[in-house]
Amino acid sequence: MFNYLIITALEQLKSYKKAWDDILEQEKNTNPFIEYEWISTWWATIGQSSNVEIYVVMEDKEAIAFFPLMRKEHRGIQNLTFLADGVANYMDIVVKSENKRNVLTYLLNALFKKEDALLLQLHGISEESATSNILELFLVENGFKYSFHRVVTPYLHFDKVNFQQFMHKRRKKHGVDRSEKKLERLGNVQYYPLQSNEKSKIFGLFESRWKKKIDTSGFASTERRPFFEALLQIQNHNFKTEVDALRFEQEIIAFAYGFSCRGRYVAYTLGFDSDFSMFGPGRLIDRRKLLQSYEEGEKIFDFSIGYEKYKFDWHTDVTFTRTFIIAGSNKKAKRQKFLLSLVATVKEKIKQHQPFVKFKRDILGKLIYNLRSKKEWLKSIFSICQWRTWQLYELEKGTKLYEKLPFEKLALKSLLNSQRRAEAILLSYQGFDLYGEDGIWEFQVHKSIYRNQTWQKGFELPSTNSVFIDGWQEQDLELICHAFNNETIYVISNMSEWKKRRALKKIGFKNVGVVHQWKFLQLEGLKNKKLLQKEGARYSIY
Repeated sequence: MFNYLIITALEQLKSYKKAWDDILEQEKNTNPFIEYEWISTWWATIGQSSNVEIYVVMEDKEAIAFFPLMRKEHRGIQNLTFLADGVANYMDIVVKSENKRNVLTYLLNALFKKEDALLLQLHGISEESATSNILELFLVENGFKYSFHRVVTPYLHFDKVNFQQFMHKRRKKHGVDRSEKKLERLGNVQYYPLQSNEKSKIFGLFESRWKKKIDTSGFASTERRPFFEALLQIQNHNFKTEVDALRFEQEIIAFAYGFSCRGRYVAYTLGFDSDFSMFGPGRLIDRRKLLQSYEEGEKIFDFSIGYEKYKFDWHTDVTFTRTFIIAGSNKKAKRQKFLLSLVATVKEKIKQHQPFVKFKRDILGKLIYNLRSKKEWLKSIFSICQWRTWQLYELEKGTKLYEKLPFEKLALKSLLNSQRRAEAILLSYQGFDLYGEDGIWEFQVHKSIYRNQTWQKGFELPSTNSVFIDGWQEQDLELICHAFNNETIYVISNMSEWKKRRALKKIGFKNVGVVHQWKFLQLEGLKNKKLLQKEGARYSIY
């Protein structure tokens, strides 16, 4: 005979740790979110304000199953949900396989018999788990009003592929291979686990990346951050939290936060430095983490729930994760179930439409951020619609030789702590060489294209043996031209910069072309005309 008791305090749960762990060990559980350490850490940090009810099913005074639930009341209806809703991507009951059907049937009957005004919401149940089929069969056989809603869950099964060939075929996808090599040419790139004194850096990185977007994870929020920090302390042979970081010149530019549980790695979240976004650091760290997981003997790399496109670049299989909404016999409970199911259906459809998700996360998030800041709000208003005209100037190469000039090429790493850090990273990615005097950046040079930082693309230089120089000041221009006297020099100037145009003409530059730039919302266009280009010149997109 079964009976059950309800645990409502963390201290009570501690006495059942061994029974809980023994069940999961026997079942070879690979769901990190139902491990005792994960559950107890959640309860001790962000779960203290929740009305937690862990139902323990007993048989002959032995705990044989645990149902981790929490209770809420809404308009007279009792809502029981799996705990950590919105934090745990997966959830399930803790029970041995041979007992699952009987235990699930017993407790559900007991709950709905005791409370008819009950609504049960069970999120994160994988369709690969027997729980999903057993639960649905029980609901059908007993005539319950219920609905379920699915979200895709891509994963990579290492045993199903020749991993070296698998990675080789994808090494150039989305330019990942090219971006990594470009970053390595600019400085020292390393990948290794987060150090104990670097915790604050990953949360700062995450917060910085999402400040102009809508973040639904709350990873770096004041409420949830203590929980994710506490998980970093858990390191045992069955379950551990892993944080690995991609570093450029010893500085963290991306990190991957996830859980390893008995041969399954579950990716939870990642963050990266927005200044390096053009290198695709998220994709770079995904590839490094996949290689690491394979080398460490993981069997499954779980990309977790969601329709994000990058997950399908690496997957071999997909499953689905369900949320069940179940109503008791009470009419109010059935009405509430109908409304919740309707909302869940709409969300399910929206999440499948990634352009809409991106609009909400990025465009709407940026709009909300701008509205909170008067300065950003005014800047966004003026940037809605723009028209600019740029003139291209040419100075033919000279024959005079000059003594060594003071300018030197600067390494990107020397500018990572400067106020112009983001600009330096972007220009380095675009192929510019940065020059300065005494370590102070003064101008930049490109040997194949000319472009302004606000342009989405560049144009090939009209002649060979030439350079494009940008970022210069009028008082330094003549000296800069001396430094590149043996090459044809090109510069651009905005129509409003009359002082620069006067300085250019004084030195001997000639106007050889014009570029019109227009921008409306997220759309942008460039048109060049009257360019004295040699045959074969073309657009060069960067």
